[in-house]
Amino acid sequence: MAKRSNKRNPDLGKTRFELRFDTDLYKQIQQIAEDAEISVNQFMQGISRWAVNNANIGEGFYTSDTVHGYVDIETREQAGCIWFGHTFQVAEDEDMEGRTIERDIPGEIYFQLDYTERHVVKDDFPHQEYKR
Repeated sequence: MAKRSNKRNPDLGKTRFELRFDTDLYKQIQQIAEDAEISVNQFMQGISRWAVNNANIGEGFYTSDTVHGYVDIETREQAGCIWFGHTFQVAEDEDMEGRTIERDIPGEIYFQLDYTERHVVKDDFPHQEYKR
């Protein structure tokens, strides 16, 4: 559901900041927003919220350890690195009779930013959603 605009003070609760993008990247962002019929601001706000909710400081890696039979993820302290994804989780749901059931959500690394001397954006992690 869209938020109502505040007619008296439309910038209430907002902070303005400036980013610089490579021209080709900005044009791609602009095109995606246009194709989706949203503003560049809405697009960047949505991406930023997702990133903040999925950011893990350090270098993420799949371990040989397992949780409930699934490969898990650990974080190695490393300045200049942020990985995006989540570790293994157990979600509780209710079945049709109201009984609580547990559902395994395997850990996954979606991508990783590495601003050490390696300077890479790593997104080629093998999909690890399997049991050992």
